[in-house]
Amino acid sequence: MIGLVPFLGVILAPLLSAIAALLGGLAGARLDRAQVPGQGWIGAVQEVIIVSRKLFELLASIFIALKDKKKDQ
Repeated sequence: MIGLVPFLGVILAPLLSAIAALLGGLAGARLDRAQVPGQGWIGAVQEVIIVSRKLFELLASIFIALKDKKKDQ
């Protein structure tokens, strides 16, 4: 829909897609957890920190597994 806007649509579409994916990811993470973070900006920052921590834990486990696999070869 945003892509139909002349001139600006081409610029805004990728940006809004990234923002929508981030907000969807945060909402999904909130649904997956039982505890509820704070409200307002503090709650949003808490969500970003939690999701970032989980992402870096995942990346670290992937790199460790790749290192172990390379060591075995």
